[in-house]
Amino acid sequence: MRIAIVPSADLSYNSGSIIYAKNLFKYLRTNGHQAFLLGSKKPTDIPEYLMPYIIINPLLLEHPIIDDRKVSSLEYSMSLSTVVNYLLELKKEYGLDIIHAHYGSFNSYGAYMVHEWEGVPYVISSFGRDMNIGYTSDHRIKWFIDQSLPKASRIIVADNDLRKSICSVSNDNTINERIVEIPMPLDQCIFEFERGNIPRNEPIIATINSCFSPEKGIETILIAFSKVIKNYPARLIIAGTDDHPEQVHLKYLHNLVIELEIEGCTEFVGYLPRSEVGSLLQTADVLVDARTKGNFSSVLLESMFLNTPVIASDTEAARKIVTDGYNGSLFNSNDVQGLERQLIRGLKDPLVWNEMKHNIQEWVDTFGSVYKDEHCFYQVLELFEQVLTKEGSSID
Repeated sequence: MRIAIVPSADLSYNSGSIIYAKNLFKYLRTNGHQAFLLGSKKPTDIPEYLMPYIIINPLLLEHPIIDDRKVSSLEYSMSLSTVVNYLLELKKEYGLDIIHAHYGSFNSYGAYMVHEWEGVPYVISSFGRDMNIGYTSDHRIKWFIDQSLPKASRIIVADNDLRKSICSVSNDNTINERIVEIPMPLDQCIFEFERGNIPRNEPIIATINSCFSPEKGIETILIAFSKVIKNYPARLIIAGTDDHPEQVHLKYLHNLVIELEIEGCTEFVGYLPRSEVGSLLQTADVLVDARTKGNFSSVLLESMFLNTPVIASDTEAARKIVTDGYNGSLFNSNDVQGLERQLIRGLKDPLVWNEMKHNIQEWVDTFGSVYKDEHCFYQVLELFEQVLTKEGSSID
């Protein structure tokens, strides 16, 4: 099968959707399929023998959904043209059976254009940021989504909440039938770490984010943490980077740390390679994920497999993994006092988090196989085959 993947473009960075794209690409190639990948920057974690099948074009926006700075229509146009040209060139040189566009965006609209021109079927994976943020924040993203969703052969989502979001904005009565729930798989690279390389003199609270935009809820974490440490010493480690060109979010968070007078116990460690993410999770007493939007968080899943309790904002994506009081705790988004209470509960009585560790192992034993990459990617491949069986190959 000849498959073109159109992912979030900065392949050098490991956000959840980019990890997914690269691992899917490797899975398809390993299983004998002609998979291709488009990006704006080269990945550093792909085997050299697969690099000829990755097309790099720096004209692409590094993420399909950008809501913290103004994106010009020219930038969208250049990205869209790059996607369409990539797909048409693959079609001309190799033939093309199916397109897998990640995010409802210029990625999915480019797939839609090639479908209309050349008859190539396409599947869209929505990771949440497109529907939960992009659709309401930028009329051009809304237009891309409104145009491309109706003609998609299938739409892959990770949870029912995202299914409902898509159905709520569509006038197509058949769209629910074309939405398929397939879990986001675990990235095995988190296990490739050296134990004990993070010093600890007090309990460690960790938060790991792909960016520092407001919907990640880091401000809530900092304010709650500043209240907690008045009586319960702890250390807060914040991993991730600010993808805003002017670093406005990082500057704001640094200033907030100073204002809250928590510089001595708060550490920004920057971008971490996958193995170091695993090391941080394995060392931390608890992970906090305070996102305000219900986008899938791969780090929640990784925490389960590394036996780290989590405190997460109460979204459907989180509830799919975390059962409140069992393998983690949930609090209402933006609720500083709620997060403060959950942190104090675990810091005051370590047995709370120790019991959760026992329950996490039960959860992994029961549900872990559902999130193994070979299981999830097999479902994606099976979906591609179903589409081709139903719709046939592309026009030659």
